[in-house]
Amino acid sequence: MYSQAPLPFMVLHQHQRGTAGWVDETVTPSPKTIYHKSKIQAEQILKNISNLFNLPVTVLQMSRCFPEPAPLMAVYRLTRGIDARDVASAHACAVDKRLSGFRRYIISGQTPFNKTSCEQLYHSADDAIREYAPSLASDFANRGWRLPQTLDRVYDSTLAQQELGWLPKYDYESVLSMLDNEIAEVLPATRHR
Repeated sequence: MYSQAPLPFMVLHQHQRGTAGWVDETVTPSPKTIYHKSKIQAEQILKNISNLFNLPVTVLQMSRCFPEPAPLMAVYRLTRGIDARDVASAHACAVDKRLSGFRRYIISGQTPFNKTSCEQLYHSADDAIREYAPSLASDFANRGWRLPQTLDRVYDSTLAQQELGWLPKYDYESVLSMLDNEIAEVLPATRHR
């Protein structure tokens, strides 16, 4: 829902100003595809039902969690990706909490970045990664991989962590471990010529 083309207005505006977008629950999605539109419409229907009948409804908007090349997937664990096992644990926490009313949470990997990092992430993501995630930068160097020069957004799952008592466990190191163990959840790095 927050991909390059259908960036929410706030994120698109930041992108045009030369800064990465910070996506949290205050950002209204701006879907472009029928798939994303139908998800947002379903959420709105659930919200209306929740409000009308005072039913507890918790919506979890998960970030990317499909197989991708290892370097991309590892960086995304810092900004806009999540492990399927963390998604499952978020669901378990939501069920256990049984929060009242309508709730919507972004479920994404824990980021080392903050809102003040957004300009640096957009203009020199490699420097930001070296500063905020030096072990990832070191692992990339050891593997001969290049760090990205720009990142366009960060998904912030802080609210879900606080209100659901949930904590994502499978970070970029788990991506590298899966790659090293040839687990199909992560694709090998492509060679640049």
